[in-house]
Amino acid sequence: MREDGPVSDAFREALGKLDGDSFQALYGPIDPLTPEQVAQVLDRPKDRADLAAVRLDPAGRAWLADTLELLGYHEWARLARS
Repeated sequence: MREDGPVSDAFREALGKLDGDSFQALYGPIDPLTPEQVAQVLDRPKDRADLAAVRLDPAGRAWLADTLELLGYHEWARLARS
């Protein structure tokens, strides 16, 4: 993930709402992945079903779709909007 821009800013904001020790206890250390690494594993039917089933408010869904579009994942952005 790039270290600058709206995506990393939103990610930092979301993580900032979690207590660092609690997050580490739940999930362990985070190894950053590049968008290319994520795209290699996120094109299974299960992933598409997960995206369709996720419950986001309209603002959250719009942010997700816009972010996917910004990163170049146009098909996933289209799916997020539907």
